Amino acid sequence: MLFRSMMDQSRPGEPELPFFGVPAKTNTSFAAIWNKRPAPVVPVAIKRTNVMEFEMTFLPEVELEPMEDKSQQILEHSKLFNKIVEKIILTCPEQYFWVHDRFRIRREEHHGQRVFTAEKEVI
Repeated sequence: MLFRSMMDQSRPGEPELPFFGVPAKTNTSFAAIWNKRPAPVVPVAIKRTNVMEFEMTFLPEVELEPMEDKSQQILEHSKLFNKIVEKIILTCPEQYFWVHDRFRIRREEHHGQRVFTAEKEVI
């Protein structure tokens, strides 16, 4: 089965899970689908190499273990997926589409101020 999921876009009501060390709204749909229909998960990274030229990299299969508590399983798998997305982003951060406002809630807690960590703007 081939399934494509935008792991970095959340829906209303989604939990805040760690993303680059900051709690961020996280789409748990992919983990919930795996919960119902376990299948191999093979992450793919696509990098632009030139105008209209792209390189597709298949990463190793992700080892997912079933848990007794299915709600906790969805959260733990979603955290793992966030870590994979982070690693992919760090290979070529200038190509990541940083406009997804996953940190909106955190920014509101900081009175609308943007917060910076290391050399990157995080929220």
